Amino acid sequence: MIDTTARWAGAPPPALRRPRRVIVAMVMILGFLLAGGSLAQASPPAAASATMTVTAITGFAATPAGANTFVHQTTEGVFTGALIGTFEDELKGVVHPNGRVTAQGTITCACAVEGRSGTLTFVQVSSGDFASQTLEGMAVITRGTGDLADLHGTFDIEGTVDSNGLATITFTGRMHFDG
Repeated sequence: MIDTTARWAGAPPPALRRPRRVIVAMVMILGFLLAGGSLAQASPPAAASATMTVTAITGFAATPAGANTFVHQTTEGVFTGALIGTFEDELKGVVHPNGRVTAQGTITCACAVEGRSGTLTFVQVSSGDFASQTLEGMAVITRGTGDLADLHGTFDIEGTVDSNGLATITFTGRMHFDG
């Protein structure tokens, strides 16, 4: 008679360990999904538009560098539409000799979106024409706090600048909440 008990002492043979690993992995995935780890809880991206109106220039510096002029400007104003609140903007740009302007900025908004409130930070990149005082570009929500901590969005931006340097910019894009 052959004694088979010795081979079962300790761990089961490799052929029996693999199915057990699959079952453990499936239980872990099921637990993750039941605990709320599903991506299905994120809201779908929805169309959104807002208007950013600059009401004051709070700081301005222009530094010539050869044929270019480097500009550093801070502004404040209001958002209306899908984003409601007040903002501060820090913009750095270059006015080129051909009248083209390129800029990058950080917008911080104490905002309300769909009844939720918090602070949003956007990064915007734009270009424009000094003579026609128009601009276009893109803005992305990079951070949120409070009820807006899980808000994400990307926007095309388009606007005009009046004779006092105050801009009105339309944000058109998509937003969604993660949870």
